[in-house]
Amino acid sequence: PAPRGVLRAVAARYGLSHCPSRDCGARQGQPGGGRRGARTATSRRGAMAQQPAIEHSSLGMTLKRVDRVYRPNESVEGTVTINAKTGWSHSGIVLRAEGGVFLQQTSRGLGLLDAMANSTRTVTLLQEEVEIAPAGRVPEGKTEIPFEFVLSGSSGQPLMETYHGVYVNVFFLLSVECERGSFKKALKKEIEFIVEVPSPTQAPASSVESFEFTQALSKDGAQRANSDRLPRFKISGKLHRSVCPINLPFTGEIVVEESEAPIKSIELQLVRVETVKTEAQENSEATEIQNIQIADGDPARGIAIPIYIVFPRLFACPVLVTPSFSVEFDLNILVVTEDRTFTETSASVRTGAREPPAGRRGSSGPETLAPWARSLTTK
Repeated sequence: PAPRGVLRAVAARYGLSHCPSRDCGARQGQPGGGRRGARTATSRRGAMAQQPAIEHSSLGMTLKRVDRVYRPNESVEGTVTINAKTGWSHSGIVLRAEGGVFLQQTSRGLGLLDAMANSTRTVTLLQEEVEIAPAGRVPEGKTEIPFEFVLSGSSGQPLMETYHGVYVNVFFLLSVECERGSFKKALKKEIEFIVEVPSPTQAPASSVESFEFTQALSKDGAQRANSDRLPRFKISGKLHRSVCPINLPFTGEIVVEESEAPIKSIELQLVRVETVKTEAQENSEATEIQNIQIADGDPARGIAIPIYIVFPRLFACPVLVTPSFSVEFDLNILVVTEDRTFTETSASVRTGAREPPAGRRGSSGPETLAPWARSLTTK
């Protein structure tokens, strides 16, 4: 082998680094020396490669609760995250909490001008604004700003449950905005959180409610207009609760006593009835929420078919009756026969307000309605 001095001279002549000894890393200023120093440098390069580069500045927001469900008078906690490609100045970071009822007037029964004039309007329930960071400069990289506020209605207004309907929507939003000057686009982020309003009082006693209907008479005893065209049948059943909290399943059973024609299917249809009121008139619209098939084919006579319905979280709520709008619900029983004829009836049940789960009870705040006036009536 060539002497070390010769190798060093050749390396210096051509601008190369040559060090055959293991302690070369230490002489070159690398901690650990030799192979250990090489491994340290490699691990550092890998750690730098794992950190994603920020392509552009962005603004994000997360809540402490994963389900984003809150009740009145509870603390809403979260974090605003700023990813800055380069440092920049701003005129302040503002957090807004907004909530309200968005009403959309149905055009049915209205003229063109009336429909355009009264198409939408909003009833404010929550309106809060706070500056979480004063004007200053955001450094390069990632910056986190925590926030917290107590959820309560504006001006003593009681909060309502989050509900997504067709003509009535109860919404609650959190938005954060950062103004960066006239030559840069403002950064904005908006997320929705869910509000649940538990019952402030104990639910009233519930009892089993039985029903029965035939081709000639509906459940309430009214004469059917098309009874002469329907095959002869008799269906009975019962509902396990006449008053059911909205967060509990709606259960019962249905029994086919007799049917002249073979039955193809039995379905349960949950329908919402939304009414938007104006000074001139009020318009109601019924739309389907969900349809559940509880029997496929001709069921055996005299056998109880169970009814089990879980109310959709965002598409059902306790009944809301206010001077501006109302939300109610119908539960229809559809019996379809093999010859494509079907009959429709309705069973009535009153569903009470939400019961708070154990260990997480909160006050519902001021109420303008009786505790059980805000309940879901299914008929």
